[in-house]
Amino acid sequence: MIERILVPLDGSPLAEQALAQAAAVARSFGAEVVLLRVQETPSNAAGGRVDSVSWRLTRAEIKAYLNRLAAGLGARDVRATTVLAEGSAAEQILQAARERKTDVIVLCSHGRGGRSRFHLGSTCQKVVSQAVASVLIVRDAGDTEEVPAEVRYRRVMVPLDGSQRAQWALHLASSIARAHQGEILLVHVVEIRDLQGRAASGPEERELSRKFAELDRKTAEGYLAAMESLLAGSGLAVRKILVESPHVVQALEKVAADERVSLMVVSAHGRSGAAPWPYGSVADRLIEHGTAPLLVFQDLPAREPEEEEGVEPGVRLVTAH
Repeated sequence: MIERILVPLDGSPLAEQALAQAAAVARSFGAEVVLLRVQETPSNAAGGRVDSVSWRLTRAEIKAYLNRLAAGLGARDVRATTVLAEGSAAEQILQAARERKTDVIVLCSHGRGGRSRFHLGSTCQKVVSQAVASVLIVRDAGDTEEVPAEVRYRRVMVPLDGSQRAQWALHLASSIARAHQGEILLVHVVEIRDLQGRAASGPEERELSRKFAELDRKTAEGYLAAMESLLAGSGLAVRKILVESPHVVQALEKVAADERVSLMVVSAHGRSGAAPWPYGSVADRLIEHGTAPLLVFQDLPAREPEEEEGVEPGVRLVTAH
């Protein structure tokens, strides 16, 4: 199901936090990890011109850096290859993902630019918004947490909304949980509804609202039981969690925090189906505001990149005298 995983790196310890997560997914499927570094034009290079000697020295350092990380993955029985590209980071990451038929892009939420008040760094945001592959977003662990060299997915959470698309994410999550001998959490949020956008006022409306809620709850219980039955005989430890809340994403995040979830796996689109944009509302909010490692299964077919105007010219080298 997953054969190739792309890990963009920028040389920062923050970006390297993605390595352990990539290795954990790779071992689940016997996948190859592609380590990518993009050599960008220095911001102080006038007119995009850089000194060729300095450029080559930097290139040699990057190659050594990538080879060292690849050797470290190899020592952990993970196949790894390296790619050194030149140009704009986001554009080169997306191009590498397309050319190498990448199944998953693993990104740390922040990189060389450092932590900020924004939930995602600029490069991560650009790549996620345009990626044609599934994405695994690794949250910045911060200064107070030690980043593990090895990751085991002991508890994998799958938000389910009753759609076939959510069920596809469940198949992916169950494969990962099985490889790590982890528990899988099937989570469904019953969204508390008002009548015509307002709270029930009279006794009849309140009774009707109560009946709607009871029907939703019973339907959800039956749905979760059906999803559990799909995993029967898999040897997985499965637990169902049903939550009632007016705020779906907030409820999902609370479950993830309370259960100390190792990985959340969600489909890019859910019950509303495929839309003209790459993510549905729940996936989009989890990407933007989530705290747990998040694997978003992209259920849309890969698209050919559209022709873009105004693309910045490539790097021009100046021969040193």
